[in-house]
Amino acid sequence: MSDSEWTLQQVAAYAARYGLYFSGPQADVMLARLHELAVAGRAAASALPRPTNKANEPACMFRAPL
Repeated sequence: MSDSEWTLQQVAAYAARYGLYFSGPQADVMLARLHELAVAGRAAASALPRPTNKANEPACMFRAPL
């Protein structure tokens, strides 16, 4: 595991901060699945290209606030 991956305890604390609690016989299974998704989600987000300067967005990304 790399330093950038979330631990199971970190995922549980993050979920609890937003009011998501797991109870019942499947609580450990659901928390483990959420942990898997957090790791996969972070990997997918890391693959997205980031502009070096957020003020220089490409024109195709611009949406008029109407």
